Amino acid sequence: MWLFSPQELDSYLAWNGFDIVHTSGSFEEEAFHDDSEKQIFFAS
Repeated sequence: MWLFSPQELDSYLAWNGFDIVHTSGSFEEEAFHDDSEKQIFFAS
């Protein structure tokens, strides 16, 4: 398994031309926090 920090994922998405619209900490769209198990990106 490969783990990325939130900052790394932000920069990889931006570097590849994506704009982050929203992030979530679960598939139920709960707010993302440091202790969230997931980080879901909504990007365009």
